[in-house]
Amino acid sequence: MNTISESSRQRLDTLMKIGFGVGILGAIGAGLGWANDKTQFLHSYVFAYLFWLGLSLGSMGFAMLHLLTGGRWGQRLKRILESGMSTLPLMALLFLPVAFNLHELYPWSHPGAADHDPVLAKKAFWLNEPGWYARAGIYFAIWFACIALLVTQSKKRDATGDAKADGTARFLAGPMIIAYSLSMTFAAFDWAMSLEPQWFSTMYGVIFLAGQGISTLAFAILICTWLRKDEQFGKLFSPDHFHDLGTLMFAFSMFWTYTSFSQYLIIWSGNISEETPWYLVRTGHGWQTVAIALVAFGFFLPFILLMQRKLKQKAHLLSGMAVVVLIARHFDLYWQIGPAFNHDFHGPHWMDLVLPFAIGGFWVGLFAMFLKARPVTNQQLEMIAAPATHH
Repeated sequence: MNTISESSRQRLDTLMKIGFGVGILGAIGAGLGWANDKTQFLHSYVFAYLFWLGLSLGSMGFAMLHLLTGGRWGQRLKRILESGMSTLPLMALLFLPVAFNLHELYPWSHPGAADHDPVLAKKAFWLNEPGWYARAGIYFAIWFACIALLVTQSKKRDATGDAKADGTARFLAGPMIIAYSLSMTFAAFDWAMSLEPQWFSTMYGVIFLAGQGISTLAFAILICTWLRKDEQFGKLFSPDHFHDLGTLMFAFSMFWTYTSFSQYLIIWSGNISEETPWYLVRTGHGWQTVAIALVAFGFFLPFILLMQRKLKQKAHLLSGMAVVVLIARHFDLYWQIGPAFNHDFHGPHWMDLVLPFAIGGFWVGLFAMFLKARPVTNQQLEMIAAPATHH
């Protein structure tokens, strides 16, 4: 079976219409925001963009991880992950507002910024416009190359039915994961950390990778819940499947907590004047409210609830936890990026709320379109039903 069932088509058509509808409404609001306050638009745009980029890249990362390790969890998520990473062309297009407004966002890009700042002078070999643009091109080239290989090999396997058809992608999965991890780490340095160029942390990129893993798993759980009653996709999603996804989301939540706290502990114990102000701003000046919400929704709730086996086996309960995790991921990015523009927090600007929906609507609509174009095959169902084997 390589054609989509009518019920699957209807459900994905609904998701696609909702996504594009929300995206269009959000784009109208974003356009008004750009016209009224371009600076605030760009400030809100950065964190919203990085959130949805994380879903595209996280999908790619998990697809590579499954090729490397195997497991039925990846077979069940195969189409969802492929559809998620196929949205990268949209995210490359949406990167243009950041690329074309470098001077409005990044202090180091201002002419003469390093002349009277010894910290910026030392970093000038890295933080310069030609290097920034060149590296951005390299990052996207790496990601596009990895996705092209993954999707091409998957289509070949579907067309031929040959289990060895994706052998090249499996052989290169390890190097691709390394390339993704390094490129995303440096992209986090360039696009987020350099908003405050005097500050630096080697853990920063790892925290971004962990966050992408959390958000991708949470989104996958929501999509699985949306499709679980469908006659075609529903065959893939059992209570054990949701339990596996919940356990993975718990593991990545703990990994994110560990890396985030490790960064804080190292900077606090080091007590270096160039590093501690980053946390002083984010634990005061009103931002402590966001920090408390982040700890509550990003650590305590996942830690307490995702340890419950029964919760992870029930799709509707686990999907509620996934919503909480996605909200926490927004808090995380907002808390990291927002203080770079406004040291005093008096509540979110309306564009902080609109722009995630503007970008996300188009992302979800495109995701549903790709998922509808790549239906579940009998081969996938047979592989999942067969006894587990090692690659």
